[in-house]
Amino acid sequence: MGFSTLEVRSTSSFWRSVAWALVSTVLALLALVVSIPLWFVPPLILLVPPLIWGWLTYRVMAYDALSEHASTRELRTIFRRHPGLLVADGRSIGYLGAAPSLVWASGALFAAAFVILVPLAIWIYTLVFVFASLWFSHYCLAAQ
Repeated sequence: MGFSTLEVRSTSSFWRSVAWALVSTVLALLALVVSIPLWFVPPLILLVPPLIWGWLTYRVMAYDALSEHASTRELRTIFRRHPGLLVADGRSIGYLGAAPSLVWASGALFAAAFVILVPLAIWIYTLVFVFASLWFSHYCLAAQ
């Protein structure tokens, strides 16, 4: 699907994007701190943090994907029409973002392979970030 008909409106400045990301990050960190008692309940430790990181991922990546091509009203409309899918995909990315942690955890067991595990973990982080950015850009621009 091509996006040749999209206009660059530049309704959002660099500083507005930074402010959006910072406010979203502070809210996510607050949610993480408030949810810490829930982490002591075994199944919730696997659900709550990825849900919060998924929310943060969707807020930041969807905003950045749309900031140059959507008006403020269009941005709000897309956030209102597609919250379930955006949060679900953000949560999936949150779980994929936890994959390098498994590599780091195995690094404690396999200290001899540390030289291999560090680049592998960095590569996984990069791969998750790149594909998440591409997915959010494609989906959000198509939703517009």
